[in-house]
Amino acid sequence: MDKNQIIGLVLIGAMLLGYTLYTRETTPAVTTQTEQVSNTTSPSSNSQATVEDSLAVVVDSTINGGPTSAPEKTYLVENDDIKAVFSDHGGYVKRIELKKYTTYLGKPVVLFDHESSQLEFTDGNVELHDHVHGFSTTLKDKTKIKAGDTISFSFSAEVGGELVTHTYRIGGTGYEIWHTIKIDGRKERRKPLILDWSYNLKKFEDDVSYSRNQSWINYYSVSGDYNEIVDSGDDEEQLDASLKWFSMKNRFFNSGIISENSQFQRGFFKSVQNDADTNHIKWLHASAELPINSKDGAHVAELRYYFGPNDYHILEHVTEQYENNVYMGWGVFGLVNEWGVLPLFNFLEDFIPSYGLIILILVIIVKMILFPIAYRSYLSMAKMRELKPEIDAIKAENDGDQQKSQQATMKLYQQAGVNPLAGCIPMVLQMPVLLALFNFFPNCIELRHQKFLWAHDLSTYDNVIQWGTPIFGFDHISIFTLLMTVSTIGYTYLNNQTNAQAQGPMKMMSYLMPLVFFFVLNSYSAGLTFYYFVSNLITISQQLIATKFIDKEKIRLTIEENRKAAAAGNKKQSKFQARLQEAMKAGQENRKNGKK
Repeated sequence: MDKNQIIGLVLIGAMLLGYTLYTRETTPAVTTQTEQVSNTTSPSSNSQATVEDSLAVVVDSTINGGPTSAPEKTYLVENDDIKAVFSDHGGYVKRIELKKYTTYLGKPVVLFDHESSQLEFTDGNVELHDHVHGFSTTLKDKTKIKAGDTISFSFSAEVGGELVTHTYRIGGTGYEIWHTIKIDGRKERRKPLILDWSYNLKKFEDDVSYSRNQSWINYYSVSGDYNEIVDSGDDEEQLDASLKWFSMKNRFFNSGIISENSQFQRGFFKSVQNDADTNHIKWLHASAELPINSKDGAHVAELRYYFGPNDYHILEHVTEQYENNVYMGWGVFGLVNEWGVLPLFNFLEDFIPSYGLIILILVIIVKMILFPIAYRSYLSMAKMRELKPEIDAIKAENDGDQQKSQQATMKLYQQAGVNPLAGCIPMVLQMPVLLALFNFFPNCIELRHQKFLWAHDLSTYDNVIQWGTPIFGFDHISIFTLLMTVSTIGYTYLNNQTNAQAQGPMKMMSYLMPLVFFFVLNSYSAGLTFYYFVSNLITISQQLIATKFIDKEKIRLTIEENRKAAAAGNKKQSKFQARLQEAMKAGQENRKNGKK
């Protein structure tokens, strides 16, 4: 809360105090009435949750509009998943704790509290969660909701000459809270409610840098457009579109607001990153107008909050497109994760207790699916190995002239019926999966705090080797990333033994790229680099085993037959060979013209 807000609250409090002292001389006190609603059975699965097992509930009491002198009283409402604390000084949600999750330090995840998050509703100049008012309720100090039950409870007070009632509804399980704001006392109402929400995201994970990159505001419009503010620094956006919901997310959790009977209008969102603050991730701000509807002679706004984990299977049941709070990746990579990786991953979860073993089996399944295509590439590489003596002879004959060597080598490939790019096909087909997993593993909440071998948490890097002062931006070496790099270099060496094109700068580049990826992935999820490491090992094993079982004599016979067919003019060129030959001719013409 900034200085202007504090001054504003003090002035409002002073005005209300003066008004109270004045009205005490001229107006009798308002009689307090309390209505106790009896317990009812929980709603059936076929009906809307409008009938609740109420504990103390719709309170129709009012206070005489002045500031209360009583100390603040809080109420704890707990279900299987959350602990929610409410305050009678304003009737607002004061604190949300997630029961099934802890921070990287082992402390409870307090996703929402009034110190880090200020959520206010105003009606013109009147704050509907006016903290200087004592809101009446008959809610018990501590309430535990049983699974299958639902309760509702209310806080009421006279604010600005009108009776304001905040009614909340919470089920026995889940992370959602329903909130109805009811305003009595004015026949006509044209102004919408103003929602203002400032949220300083707390640090729940050890890796602050990656958590900041995965923290932003998501929103979904009534017209069906989903978008996000993902700027890594400071950003703001003004919207004229009607919005169904918006949320403030960090890497594994989010807090969101869904409009139930209206739409948010004129949304304004802002993101500010403070790299110097190591206890918080980002400061996010949202404000919007919320039109309110007339109902039973009063003015009502209906909202729903989500305070919980970024679990895809939970979020897809919250509201339309709310599962987008789990970032699956862009375009086709997101579809690969949504329709392929995630269902397979969750299926394996039901049978295998270790997430490290799940990742291992995931690699094996992907490799088995691609093995028929990989085997064809191994055949192509076997043909290239048979041609290697002739390729070496071509290099010696041209005495280091790479242009002539490449032309002669490609002619040899054409005559022998060898496609030098066939060995790349399995890697090309794996790329959508590999890039999809690049987003899946770091954002998979199932991997959070899951140990495997020396990794303490598969959702972040393993830091067994670490030191104090950062070197080249790092204060650690991830062992899984190191193993991935070594295995990639080994796979590259194996391929270069048969790839005649891998020479000079190209060969040097093939060994340099794994080192580049080491620095890129050193701070990424251990689950991701473990997957890449195991994938490299299986690929190398497949290639070595296939080499042992491939009939070399049959390969030689096939090459000789292709040569005879090419010499006789009976061998038809493939489309690839034809295009390659045209490209070589065009290159020769360009070089001739350049010399002229």
